[in-house]
Amino acid sequence: MRHFTVIAFTILVLSGCQRESPQADSGQLSPRIAQAALDFQSEPGARYRDDYAVPRMLLPLLEPGLSQQEVEALLGEPDTIHMTDDTVSWSYTLFYSMFIEVRFDEGDELVEVQSPLLEELEYCGEWER
Repeated sequence: MRHFTVIAFTILVLSGCQRESPQADSGQLSPRIAQAALDFQSEPGARYRDDYAVPRMLLPLLEPGLSQQEVEALLGEPDTIHMTDDTVSWSYTLFYSMFIEVRFDEGDELVEVQSPLLEELEYCGEWER
């Protein structure tokens, strides 16, 4: 029975590692990714529903070098903004202690993303810091 549990858990974890290509042939966001971005921005429940499915789809798209405008197109306006002398951080609350935080340098380019969900995405090979 224990071996079955381990195998079932492994299949469950690896099934969460499937990633859809964000770009359609035209260079625009694929319809599914575009809908996920719209849901994330306009429907608060979408941020945590189905084991954080929408944020898991969007996190791998947050690559270093994106502009604030590009991040806002994916995630919408941040819930909170923190400013220091040389960086700006945007925070998006998913559910209680679950969050996405993005940090931009003085040139408004994305330099860091933090989220408890990143550990799983790193395991899946979808995010590299």
